[in-house]
Amino acid sequence: MRWRWPSTLREDGGSATLIATALMVVLLTTTVGVLVLGSVVVARHRAQSGADLAALAGAASVPAGRQSVCAAAQSVAESNRVTVVECTLDGLDVAISVTAATVLPGRSARAEARAGPAGGGVSPSGR
Repeated sequence: MRWRWPSTLREDGGSATLIATALMVVLLTTTVGVLVLGSVVVARHRAQSGADLAALAGAASVPAGRQSVCAAAQSVAESNRVTVVECTLDGLDVAISVTAATVLPGRSARAEARAGPAGGGVSPSGR
């Protein structure tokens, strides 16, 4: 006499294919979600480092005047693939706001940074 699968198993033909397909869809969706989230985090870090470096470059150009400050900040920001949204000079302090593009359409990462002397922007002459 030949051995035969129990009747309940013989009636489930093809169900493993459906389960495997569903698991692959879940795995693919999770992978895409993790990749998108990772790229958004990278864009946020790129925006913050671009803002920090742009503010430092602007602060180094303070003696040359406001136009020079914002031009230096813009140049460094472009090198870091971020866009300067706002550039302000308050005394000796430079404040920069930037955005960085993300993989999500219509969304961007935003960051702000300040740079200036440790004394709070008071010039060496006391003014």
